[in-house]
Amino acid sequence: MDAVNAPHGGAPQHQYYGQPLMPAAKPPPRQRPHEVVVAVYLWIASLVIGLIVLATSFGSLGPQVRDELDAQLASNPELASMNPDTIVLAASIAVVVVSLVGVALRVFLLIKLAAGRRWARSILTVLGALSVLGAVVSVRSAGALDAALSVVNALLIAAAVVYMFSAGATKFFSPAPRG
Repeated sequence: MDAVNAPHGGAPQHQYYGQPLMPAAKPPPRQRPHEVVVAVYLWIASLVIGLIVLATSFGSLGPQVRDELDAQLASNPELASMNPDTIVLAASIAVVVVSLVGVALRVFLLIKLAAGRRWARSILTVLGALSVLGAVVSVRSAGALDAALSVVNALLIAAAVVYMFSAGATKFFSPAPRG
């Protein structure tokens, strides 16, 4: 009788006769280091402030956009038949949809970051660098509140990236040893 097969010749049921097969033990989940938790919270705070900046900029940009749109419609007779309110509404909806897609993407990346995915850390690093550069550029043309919120947002993102690459976080994102 084969030591792996059951006495009746069925599918493998025993490692040794009389002992059931034990499933391979899963390694315990890796403990998420404090640095990664802080980075995730900093990113979440950045998302909240980004949404606040978006909401406040709608109020300040509306009149500017409307004035520019009216000037364009007046100078171009082919566009004169277009309703400016419809154009402003469509543009506003597009901005909100794109912003919500961006938020959803960052939330997805944060979930993957918290799970230890290195690719999520890389993508968030690139997005963070672009966000900080965008904040630096926008501060010059923004109002006082928007500028202050953009600076705070840029500092939160920069701190999150620093935490993502700290020593404890780097160990967390390193591949698990095979053994």
